[in-house]
Amino acid sequence: MDLEGHSKPGAAAYVAGTFIRTQENASSHLKSYFLQPLEFSRFLAAERIAMKMQGPARDQTLSSVAIAVAGGKNDNLKSEPATNS
Repeated sequence: MDLEGHSKPGAAAYVAGTFIRTQENASSHLKSYFLQPLEFSRFLAAERIAMKMQGPARDQTLSSVAIAVAGGKNDNLKSEPATNS
């Protein structure tokens, strides 16, 4: 038995695994590319709704939208409104 016969299946498995991981990564990026306009339209809708509100509820909603747009954590279920310090 030669060593070359044993290394070919291992190399093929490595290349196939690498290809599959790369394809999954590219697919994920493509999906986020096409979902971005939908996400942005949701932020704009939330902003339009918030502009119809008044008082602390408006401030809290606009704050939540701003945090979400910036990519931060968004806790919409806070028990107390945001305060300006």
